[in-house]
Amino acid sequence: CNGKYLAPGLVDIGVKICEPGERHKESFKSAGQAAAAGGVTTIITRPDTLPAIDTPETLEFTRRRANLDAPINVLPMAALTKGRQGREMTEIGFLLDAGAVAFTDCDHVVSDNKVFSRALSYARSLGALIIAHPQDPGLSKGAAATSGKFASLRGLPAVSAIAERMGLDRDIALLEMTGAKYHADQITTARALPALQRAKTNGLDITAGTSIHHLTLNELDVADYRTFFKVKPPLRSEEDRHAIIEALQSGLIDTISSMHTPQDEESKRLPFEEAASGAVGLETLLPAALRLFHSGEMDLPGLFRALALNPAKRLGLPCGRLAIGAPADLVLFDANQPFVLDRATLKSKSKNTPFDGARLQGRILASFVAGKTGVWTMIMPELSANLSELIFWTGLSYFIGSIPFGLLLAKAMGLGNLRNIGSGNIGATNVLRTGNKKAAALTLALDAAKGAFAVALALSYSGEASAQIAAISALLGHCYPVWLRFQGGKGVATLLGVYYALFWPLGLAACATWLAAAALFRFSSLAALIATASAPIWALLLGYPTMLVLCVSLAILVFWRHRSNILRLSKGQETKIGAKN
Repeated sequence: CNGKYLAPGLVDIGVKICEPGERHKESFKSAGQAAAAGGVTTIITRPDTLPAIDTPETLEFTRRRANLDAPINVLPMAALTKGRQGREMTEIGFLLDAGAVAFTDCDHVVSDNKVFSRALSYARSLGALIIAHPQDPGLSKGAAATSGKFASLRGLPAVSAIAERMGLDRDIALLEMTGAKYHADQITTARALPALQRAKTNGLDITAGTSIHHLTLNELDVADYRTFFKVKPPLRSEEDRHAIIEALQSGLIDTISSMHTPQDEESKRLPFEEAASGAVGLETLLPAALRLFHSGEMDLPGLFRALALNPAKRLGLPCGRLAIGAPADLVLFDANQPFVLDRATLKSKSKNTPFDGARLQGRILASFVAGKTGVWTMIMPELSANLSELIFWTGLSYFIGSIPFGLLLAKAMGLGNLRNIGSGNIGATNVLRTGNKKAAALTLALDAAKGAFAVALALSYSGEASAQIAAISALLGHCYPVWLRFQGGKGVATLLGVYYALFWPLGLAACATWLAAAALFRFSSLAALIATASAPIWALLLGYPTMLVLCVSLAILVFWRHRSNILRLSKGQETKIGAKN
């Protein structure tokens, strides 16, 4: 309703949590908060930690840490070989009993065919899922880009797209021999798709995923050696990107993952060839995926099959779907709300996102795990601006809000000095006391317009958080223009203006309430108070919960500004509309 959707919480396969070993990059607590903020309710963690998760004891440690710190579901994968070195198989049976949901050596390809085939055979006997990284390790060693004109112009070491095809062909041949359950973590090139199609047609138990970065970015985004765009495998050509989207549409590729890989500043602020690969993606997975929806390349059911249902089904999990008896792991999001991503606001400890400064469309409002929400964006927008931006919009909006249109109009139209009339304020009420109804109506319109203008500026150039700060500041400026050294107005018109700019149905509903109350009760102050008090209710009824805190804050300010009117109303001394003093 109104562009808002309730959907199954995302299931993200292949998330790196840097515990144990590199907790300064990411912890279970920070990753859990980032996932919840991004609508991801279940993460499947990788075993590429220091040390690798290759024993039941290490696996038990990670499970305890996750249960203690993370507000979402955390399910661990275990290493396929000891130390992820590709030489000796881990105790798959014991690790399964300890809670491992799959086995992988991540981007360390098991190049020894004998070791890999034994691991596949043993996994098949236990019903375990193997997740592999299809890549020829010899061809891809040291590569920082995909072979082609761009890599040549930039002088970057590159790998041919055929390396992915070769790696997948090798894995499929061993699957034919062993019959194991297999999932390719990232298929990113068009050349690998025919082999994947043949394997599925031949009845092999094979599925494949791709990363959100390879679906929404291409090799040209690297531009002038931007290391936040260095991922593994490297970003591909635009033709490859479109081929992967088509494979996702047809169901050939089953899942989308963030491939969340935190790297600290020291690892990224290096020459492109030397910089570490990887990008964080938990918080940007859904907003970035919605690019495919807004471009018409995917519909929402298709997206959520790849983001939630298919990953859950492949792992045998009951989540990822809206069904009777399924866990209440849900995400509430506004698919149309735009925002500019500021990496400083990410909840991950590491901020290496390629979407820094990008305009995204799709805001997560709340995440629910087992029916409980731990995401505060349900009632407030996530801060999408830094402190300096917020200070700027506070000051500018206060100035705009404090412009005394009533005083300027009274002087321009020869109505006298408003400070000598009635309560001495500069709003439309005192203009009306001069007897000029047209001037009063014009003052109301201009006061509403200045509030709307302040908010619209902040919303266009910063985001919703700055716009809400601007709304409060504009109203404060109107009510208390301290730099002008006289009393401001009561703020109702400005209030309606900021509501209209932020969410026009709310502005219209509050305005209609104001007019209806004025016609019914004939007290302008009472009508203003009723309209103000109704705004939080309208925000909830209209499906815009992120306005709730703002509506309550503005209501408190307006009620405080009307405290003398409230006292007169309680004593029956307030003048009705149209009555003479």
